Amino acid sequence: MKTKTRMIIREAMQEVDTMKSTKPNCVRLNSRNTDAHELLKYLVCRQLNKEGKTFYTEIVFLNGQRADIFVPEDFKCIEILGTETREQCLEKTKDYPEAFEIVMVDSKRIKMLGKFKWDDKLIY
Repeated sequence: MKTKTRMIIREAMQEVDTMKSTKPNCVRLNSRNTDAHELLKYLVCRQLNKEGKTFYTEIVFLNGQRADIFVPEDFKCIEILGTETREQCLEKTKDYPEAFEIVMVDSKRIKMLGKFKWDDKLIY
């Protein structure tokens, strides 16, 4: 079973620019994204990790397009909507490899998880 999964992942990774930084199961941050966007990206990846899925964040495809989260064994790209609308995301993802399913998750849903207050002094 693991051999079949590795073969599927290898096939999906043929669409990825491996010259860019690609490390599985690591959450890469993007300072241009909102806190809600990055927190939801982390929570999605945490769930994928619990499910034993391999994932990549901020992955770059061969055509230069970048996906928030890529799950190669499911041929799935997960996009976190923050400042962009669903229509803008659809426009962006139309250039993703055709074989991949696109899932959009709205970062406004993070508010449903309760209040989260960050204090910058926690890391200093």
